[in-house]
Amino acid sequence: MLKKGLSTHIFVYNILDEAIVKQIKDAGFDAIEIWGMRPHFDYKDKGWAEKFAGLLKENSIKVVSFHAPIYEEVTPPDKRKWLSYSSKDNNIRQKALTETKELVDCMGLFDAGLLVIHGLEDRKETETEKAFHKSLTDLSEYCKEKNIRIAVENVLHGATAEKILRLIDDERHNPDLVGICLDLGHSNISNNPVNDLEECSERLFAIHVSDNNGREDSHSIPFTGTIDWMQVTAVLKKIGFDGYFMYEIRNRDNINDALNKINESFKRISEGFEDA
Repeated sequence: MLKKGLSTHIFVYNILDEAIVKQIKDAGFDAIEIWGMRPHFDYKDKGWAEKFAGLLKENSIKVVSFHAPIYEEVTPPDKRKWLSYSSKDNNIRQKALTETKELVDCMGLFDAGLLVIHGLEDRKETETEKAFHKSLTDLSEYCKEKNIRIAVENVLHGATAEKILRLIDDERHNPDLVGICLDLGHSNISNNPVNDLEECSERLFAIHVSDNNGREDSHSIPFTGTIDWMQVTAVLKKIGFDGYFMYEIRNRDNINDALNKINESFKRISEGFEDA
């Protein structure tokens, strides 16, 4: 049976609070991935984080995973200060690690055992790849001490599951601790979600769910784009995926309406999963 989850990415321009928790709960979600970006989730304020963890537990909402910060603060895209584990500038790379470790330090409050990080966009530059390996080794050692696994996400521009697999299939990266988060929307642009799922099944720790037209990363609700969700559910059943169907949706014009449509899509997908 598929398990439904919601990334708080849909609320990214709002600070997580009691009203959002109620909105999530009322929409029927009891498992989430927290989008670990400030001020949406202020991992630098441990007192606030502890109170928020308590609020989620009071509402029986489980935190499955955290998404590592990809920028210093939530701002309009043209003003963001991006973080990079693969920068050839060591100061920039260390900044990304420092911010991520601060987030990791909060994860124990939520009993969350999985951290999703962005991988390389491509493998063209040897120095960039070396920097990423160095960052991943450092971060995985830090997370291991806290019983946290890392899932490297396929980002855009040619980062297929095969390329992510080749990136992490390295003696420096323990397969029990480092795996893949397959973003199905990204896969629909870079390759094919069904092929990618089959390719990375043995290292698949998590999936991000959204749809698109095959060209733009719109993070739309399933059945509004070009992904064949019945094929996706068939391969998920075939490979025995038992993680969460984690919705990472960007429709923020009417969030309650979007949550209802997410539920409708999950019902269709679940039925397809059972029939596959």
